Amino acid sequence: MGTVPPVLEIACATDIAPIPYDPVGAEKELDRLGWKRNAAGTRAKDGIPLAFTLLVNSDTPRRVESATMIQQDLAKVGIDAQIEKLPSTR
Repeated sequence: MGTVPPVLEIACATDIAPIPYDPVGAEKELDRLGWKRNAAGTRAKDGIPLAFTLLVNSDTPRRVESATMIQQDLAKVGIDAQIEKLPSTR
């Protein structure tokens, strides 16, 4: 099941095919949808940047690391994802 811990596999749908990692295909699809790269290399459509913030539990290093990897992959296709680390509210 990939990154899903075995204890949680029962809650995952097994009949859904995973989406393949395809940065080239993602670039083509973003272009097709009108999200063009600007001079800085990030994408925008109608003057609106393709950007958002990932909220991550700062108490879990593995989640922070995962968010960083996601951020890096998104940047490769021109998406500006920022990371905001938040403490847990136990």
